[in-house]
Amino acid sequence: MPAGGRAPGRRGGGTICAFSSVAGDRARRSNYLYGASKAGLSAFLEGLHLAYADRGVRVVCVRPGFVKTAMTAGLPVPPFAGEPEAVASRVLRAMDRGAPVVYAPPIWRCHHARHPDASAGRHAARALLNAIARAHPGASG
Repeated sequence: MPAGGRAPGRRGGGTICAFSSVAGDRARRSNYLYGASKAGLSAFLEGLHLAYADRGVRVVCVRPGFVKTAMTAGLPVPPFAGEPEAVASRVLRAMDRGAPVVYAPPIWRCHHARHPDASAGRHAARALLNAIARAHPGASG
């Protein structure tokens, strides 16, 4: 039993929020190690959600793209870059709603490669995002 879920479960509930990345949704040549670690984190959080939901523990996995912060200062700013305040606001709303996954900015939801009922619109959006990612290697966070 992971320590992350034990304490909120003993208290009768709570929320665990962790930051993964859209980079974990699909492999990329330029950051496959980072993407693999974020994919593992996302899978762990999904499992934590499944294991502790019946004890009132909500788990929120945040999957941001590129966010304009001190850490990214000096890097080329790709299309769809997020502002810290907007990302934080979206995360807080997701926590209030109990949403298990939140993409920030929301455009990255279209990037999610494993969605089981992807429509033609999602495929077109992914093609566009893939083209942008090729032109701007840092675009997917």
